[in-house]
Amino acid sequence: MDGRTGRAAAAIIGTYAFVAGLQGYLLGPVNNWLLRILLIGGGCAMIAPGLVSDLIGLGILVAVSVIVYFSRKSAKASAA
Repeated sequence: MDGRTGRAAAAIIGTYAFVAGLQGYLLGPVNNWLLRILLIGGGCAMIAPGLVSDLIGLGILVAVSVIVYFSRKSAKASAA
C-alpha cells in the first residue's frame, strides 16, 4: 500500500464530511449550524493534501459525530 491509497481514503472521508455538512445529516439530523460549518471545514481540511490537515479534519469529524450521536441518544431517552 502506497501513499496514494491513504491520500484517496482521506479525500473520500473528507468528501463524506463535506456533504454531511451541506446536507445536515450525519448519523441523524444535524440542526446546529455551527456543527454543520465544522463538518464542512473538516471535510475541506481532509480533501486538502497533507497529514496535519487530514488529522485536523478527522478530529473534527469524530468530535461532531460523537456530539450528534449523544444528542440523538438523549433525545430518544427523553421522548420515551
